[in-house]
Amino acid sequence: MTGHRGSGPLRTPRAAPDPEAGAPAGGDGEPSPAEVRERLERLSPDAGRLLRVAAALGLRIEPEQLADITARPVAGLLRPMRDAIAAGLVTETEQDLSFRNGAVRETVQGTLPIAERRALRRKAAALRLAHGAPLAAVAEALAEAAEPGEPEAVALLQRAMREPEAAPATVARLAVWALGLIPPSDPSRPRLVADVLPLLIRAGARADASELSRAALERPGLPGPEAARIRLGNAAVQPQPAEAVRRYREVVAQGDAPARLNARALALLCRTLAFLGRLDEAEGLLTTAEREASACDSRAALATVRAAESLLRAHRQYYEDALSGADLAVEMDAGPATGGMDTAPQEAWRSFLRGHTGHADLALREMGEGLERARRRGDAGAERLWGTVMCRTLLKAGRIAHAADMAEEFAGTDDLVGSHGSYVAGRAELLTGRVEEALARAAVLSQGVDPLIRQAGLWLGVQAAARAEDGERIAAAADVIDGLTAYISRPADAADPPVLVRIALLGGRPEAARRALDLAELREARNPGLPLFAAVAAHARGLVLDDVAELLRAVELLEESARPLALASALEDAGTRLLGTDRDRGVPLLQRALRIHRDAGADGEAGRLRHKLHRAGVRSGRRSRRSELGWDALTEAERQVVAVISEGVTNREAADRLFLSHHTIGTHLMHAYRKLGVGSRVELARVVLDRAGPEARRPATR
Repeated sequence: MTGHRGSGPLRTPRAAPDPEAGAPAGGDGEPSPAEVRERLERLSPDAGRLLRVAAALGLRIEPEQLADITARPVAGLLRPMRDAIAAGLVTETEQDLSFRNGAVRETVQGTLPIAERRALRRKAAALRLAHGAPLAAVAEALAEAAEPGEPEAVALLQRAMREPEAAPATVARLAVWALGLIPPSDPSRPRLVADVLPLLIRAGARADASELSRAALERPGLPGPEAARIRLGNAAVQPQPAEAVRRYREVVAQGDAPARLNARALALLCRTLAFLGRLDEAEGLLTTAEREASACDSRAALATVRAAESLLRAHRQYYEDALSGADLAVEMDAGPATGGMDTAPQEAWRSFLRGHTGHADLALREMGEGLERARRRGDAGAERLWGTVMCRTLLKAGRIAHAADMAEEFAGTDDLVGSHGSYVAGRAELLTGRVEEALARAAVLSQGVDPLIRQAGLWLGVQAAARAEDGERIAAAADVIDGLTAYISRPADAADPPVLVRIALLGGRPEAARRALDLAELREARNPGLPLFAAVAAHARGLVLDDVAELLRAVELLEESARPLALASALEDAGTRLLGTDRDRGVPLLQRALRIHRDAGADGEAGRLRHKLHRAGVRSGRRSRRSELGWDALTEAERQVVAVISEGVTNREAADRLFLSHHTIGTHLMHAYRKLGVGSRVELARVVLDRAGPEARRPATR
């Protein structure tokens, strides 16, 4: 029997015509139902009986299964099947045997009583399970052959759904099969719909979940508790957070939700309001949400409340407090009462905060582990969340190619998660000198479905206009510049204030520059234990006040921040101001900024700095041929790829380990071969081993 068909979890043979079914009987030369029955009757009794049994089991005819269920050897099927083929009821290819089309199979099956058809399918499922076939595969095969209202198929699907090792995508598919077999009027259907929604979300089928929940909520007479669960699932798949807020409020306002579900809805409402920056509203609900969660002892709801508090503290610019709150949220969500099943939002938020506050290496390690867990479980929703926070952090860490590769995988404008990927891809385009491409991407984001997506597009567009040194575009964006401080005050990139200061001064908006400085100084004052914020404030202050000492202080503080691009920016600003007064100090700063950009793969920035040095009379030039060869010529991304490939893994295995596409692995490897002067993986491994020294080459001893 065939398995599930179609690319989306809701695409079952009951939702769309079976592509293998062919034309309807009676048209285009196909036999009509009456002709099918007549041909069936002309077969021998043995062949007719075998064909009826096969029809009860599915479109494809599996000889081993048919022999099993009829208790005869496979060889005993040959003559009856030849007769069925000769009668035009069955077709044979090199791969399989099947009914001529779905209509023929349905007609043949219809000659058996319903009770007998169901009994045959139950027997086939039991035999397959006895032979060790996977429960999920047996359940899907039974569902495909079953008819609406067949309780045995639904029961087996639900049993398979409860398998502890089943991947979310598999469970979601099984659940949708079950829904296809339960009539809309069946009283058990609303509960199954409510069960299916979170599975679809985890499987990444948010559009399917939205449509399923919408259709269910439109049916009258929906039981209160199930209606509340379905409303909660519907809220979770809204692409616009403001709409999710409205749906969460509906769940709470209806008053028919069980206590735990009501507590969950309140907690999610708080977290979403905090994410949107509607701080007073969120803070006004926190006490109630915590009380409700504590009253029903819901650790999951309490963890979400702690995450909301962490978001609020971040929006108030208290990032040290936000980190402590995120730690608590993760600890609670991974407790025995929740089984750690919904930790991805809390863990991803904590890792994002680590990267935001200057701990990119730790953040990336956690993100890599989270992404790997999500992929291993088949949790597409968590994979997408981890991927988008990781690509942002990779960019902050100066790993531009890696960030761009991952960003393109998750980019989109349909929701906020995808817009993060698009923004990072645009920033990577700017850094690598593809300004027009970044401007085009910014224009698309600026038309996004959500205000926050549109603001991200405006911010990217202003940066691109400034990098293009396009005075007309900067002047046209003057009003946008005035409003961007509010946007960059969100938890996004701690190093944004100096960028905005520079653009505002360039656009003749000193008051906007001052507001960006005020934000940077507020963060510095409220987070004395986070050197990155002190560095950013010093950088912004140096630009506004034209104070070289502050810019040099920013350089000093950024040295240990794991933010190479922010360091290069401060070096450039300090070096530029020193060129006219202390050239001997200014030129080395610019040259070092150039090296950082060049090593990070920021070719656009490196070219711009090279041009600046040239205008100052410094022959920085491109790297000589000699400096383009050898280990030191490798970029950080190329070194990572070389290190992994030298262990003997394939390109695809390296891609999985480094969260890159195999195409990117191949590109980095090609560049590394050229720079190292090698032509094979064996030679590459030898170079790596030689660099490691004698100790690495010495055989291990017991």
